[in-house]
Amino acid sequence: MVRVYKHKIGINFMNYREETLKNALADIKSGKKTIRQAAECYKIPKSTLHDKIKKKKTKKHGGQTKLSSEEEKMIADGIIKFCEWGFPMTRGDIRLLVKGYLYGQGKKIKIFKDNFPGPEWFYKFLQRQNILTERFAQNIKRYRANISKEIITEYFQNLEESLDGVEPTHIVNYDETNLTHDPGRQKVLCRRGSKRVERIMDVSKSSTSVMMAITAAGHLQPPYVVYKAVHLYPTWIEDGPEGAMYNRTKSGWFDAMTFEDWFDKIILPYFRNLLGKKVLIGDNLESHISLHVLEACEQHSINFVLLPPNGTHLLQPLDVAFFAPMKKAWREILREWKNKNRGCIPKSDFPRLFNKCIKNIENIENNIKSGFRGCGIIPLDPNVVLSKIPDVDASQEQDQRQNEKHWTTTLQEFLKESRLAATQDLRPKRGKKLKIAPGKSIGRKDLEAPSTSCADHINSDLEKNSEREDETESNDDDLELEDVTDGDEKENCGQEDLETDADLVSNVIQGTFVLVKFNCPKNAHKYYVGCVSEIVDEAKNVYYVNFLRKQQSEKTGVHFVYPNTKDQSLVEGPQIFQIIKDVKFLRRERFQFPSLRKYDVRIE
Repeated sequence: MVRVYKHKIGINFMNYREETLKNALADIKSGKKTIRQAAECYKIPKSTLHDKIKKKKTKKHGGQTKLSSEEEKMIADGIIKFCEWGFPMTRGDIRLLVKGYLYGQGKKIKIFKDNFPGPEWFYKFLQRQNILTERFAQNIKRYRANISKEIITEYFQNLEESLDGVEPTHIVNYDETNLTHDPGRQKVLCRRGSKRVERIMDVSKSSTSVMMAITAAGHLQPPYVVYKAVHLYPTWIEDGPEGAMYNRTKSGWFDAMTFEDWFDKIILPYFRNLLGKKVLIGDNLESHISLHVLEACEQHSINFVLLPPNGTHLLQPLDVAFFAPMKKAWREILREWKNKNRGCIPKSDFPRLFNKCIKNIENIENNIKSGFRGCGIIPLDPNVVLSKIPDVDASQEQDQRQNEKHWTTTLQEFLKESRLAATQDLRPKRGKKLKIAPGKSIGRKDLEAPSTSCADHINSDLEKNSEREDETESNDDDLELEDVTDGDEKENCGQEDLETDADLVSNVIQGTFVLVKFNCPKNAHKYYVGCVSEIVDEAKNVYYVNFLRKQQSEKTGVHFVYPNTKDQSLVEGPQIFQIIKDVKFLRRERFQFPSLRKYDVRIE
């Protein structure tokens, strides 16, 4: 079947165009010409004009659609409704939807095998419903879809105050991303019917982290590259983008130290040359917020604005308009390099390829400006973002006005439940949360002064400690030490390894490894090894401690590691039993404490 058919004048029937027919009918209806006169003038059969005027034989020539125009319109509206709620349909889904609809109506269409439309019907359906088109869908997590219009509205209300009187050149948006070493799949030509097509190309799951920053005026700031390595070498920073900076971490991701270095090397030099109020917009990652950065922002009149959680796909200009073309250009360069070379990209080649990637991005300035415009920042327009979020109440009223079928209302309720229904939160619990309204700038005072009193915060965490103390059995990976008396402890533990002075807590500083004692039922005690991460109240001897977990291997024996889920708790001074001084650092952030074995401390 020909998908695109163009009628040729002078062949078989209908030797005239649709516009000619419309003009002839208009002359007849207006009384300018009779049917005979119009037929002679426009070269259209008189019978055709007569049937059109009398509204006879109104069907189109050729095969008729199996579904009426009203039914197809109803299906198209349902498809759009699916897409608005975040569940777009594929070709197969639409064909199955039609099959279910036909069975529900009790209809049997012969040319559809088992009432299942073929691929050609789908293509013709798209042509008739020109409001529909096929696009690649971007996956977003369910909690991102839960962002509400109230959150967006509050963010823009605060953002309006932060951006008051700020020029576009003074507004900077930053975000980090990673460039993978896998170019991804690509369509190729092969024998028809082939089930598995392979292409010889070395790929890797490794990636390189990059921090990008753009201004609302359309300017791209120098990138900041972070390698996954312990050391940095000269060949890793040659031939890169102009002004780019390079660093390394063990994980390959940005941490608080690398973020501060990026801020000092990239952002501050740019803002120092500008007069007046400046705005820095970014996500609310914990590693991006530090006392050093906030103090520098206050000194240089920089408003540090945080985006709402789970809303960067709508409110981050880099995510909206820049990262997609950049990664598309990177995949093309990566594919070209791997066709000529074997193995993974050496770090010495990455700066040159990344520089080529930046240069290959088309219309960088227009893309950046479109990102700020698409996020409603420049010009400030909340409706640009609010229009992308489905409005439950408005859609229900619209459905009632249009008197849609019952299945559309049922479909909408299903979509509402699928998108907004509460699901079990499987994410690990986090530490302290900064209670800063999205869109408002924050400063050092906000970081030092929590919204609740320190006493309330301490009491809350101390209640959690009580729950820890009430546990009668510990997990297999918890550290449990033998219950001993104070005399036994002093007898078994030497002064050279474990601190036992009366002023024990006075020697506790940030980064100190300590042995913490928790009371258990039946006058028993349990001991845990941890590291002091923060001194909350030095006068009251209250600390934040990150606890470790015990592991054992054939090569290193018993050692301690930080768990994947951060185990942090508030600890008071009397709970610190000893300060551990003999710490042996192993590879991969593993630790050993020889004194725990030397002094007959039993670990279960």
